[in-house]
Order: sequence, then C-alpha cells, then structure tokens
Amino acid sequence: MSIDRRVGIPIILQDVPQGPISPGLALKLADACRNVRYIKVETLPVTSKVAAMSAEAGDRLTIFGGAGGSYFIEELRRGALGTMPFASQPEDFVAVWNAFRRGDEAAARQRFDATIMAINRLGAQGGDIFYALHKQLLVRRGVIRSALVRNPTTRIDPVTAREIEVLLAQLVPEPVAFGKAGS
Repeated sequence: MSIDRRVGIPIILQDVPQGPISPGLALKLADACRNVRYIKVETLPVTSKVAAMSAEAGDRLTIFGGAGGSYFIEELRRGALGTMPFASQPEDFVAVWNAFRRGDEAAARQRFDATIMAINRLGAQGGDIFYALHKQLLVRRGVIRSALVRNPTTRIDPVTAREIEVLLAQLVPEPVAFGKAGS
C-alpha cells in the first residue's frame, strides 16, 4: 500500500508461480489501492485462474494473460482482455486478437498455432533457450543487432539450433538489416 500512496500511475499485479495471487487477494489489493488496476496471470493452471480472476475481480481489474501468450485464445474466452508476451511477435498477437474479436476463432487458432505456439513450443524445450530464440527472431526482423544472451545461459545443441533456424526462416523468409525494420 505504501507504493500505491507514492505513485500516480496504474499498478499491474503479477501472479507468478513464485508469488501466486489468489482472486480474493487481488480484489482486496484493488479495493485498498487506488492505482491497482491490472493483473497479469501466469500461475498454472492459467486458464482456470483467469476464469476465477474474471469471475471475482473482473469488473475491478483488467486481466491479462502471460506465459509467453501460450494460452492467449483460452484466456480471451475466460475474460482476459489481452496478454503480455515477448516483444518478438506483435503482428501475430494482433492478428490473433483481431480474428478472435471478429468471431473467427478458426483464423485465430490457425495463426496462433502456426506462429506463436511454434515459437513457444520450440522455446520451451528446456533451460532458457526461449531468450535466445526470441532474440534471434528480433535480429532477423531487424529490431536488435545481436542475439547474444549473457551467461549463465543454456547452451543450445546443434539439433535445436537447426530447428530454430528452420522455424525462423519460415516466419521471416527475408531477414531485415538492423535499423531497417518497419521501413
């Protein structure tokens, strides 16, 4: 509450496995703190937690999903109003959102499975390779200059490195030079 008294900006609660926030606690915090307006739900099972959060605190808190957007469509069905994924695939998330909002769940699912889940599935193979994967995608899109992930980090084996390269070539067939993204 002392943070709430000292800031004049909205506060986002983050529910994570290391610090889970129940729907009841989220509602208490939102009622006690004028700036608490959002919650990002990431504690498994995410979909049922989003549904419970929406049922209990949905009119008081804007609910977002997390977990790399892995449950984006399911979260939207249960009351989430968005997600907070990695920054490497904004156009894919916007396309899924737009298709879902216009009632075309088949198009939303097709784009989601072909792009977002393809990246998430490969990135979830172990350790922290998702950082390297998302950074490589940003490099390929010309957004950042280097995909270096500082140590300590998981070494990517040659088979996984090849799988990453093949997927990224499918998603971004023509790499963009750094600084040329969006031009």
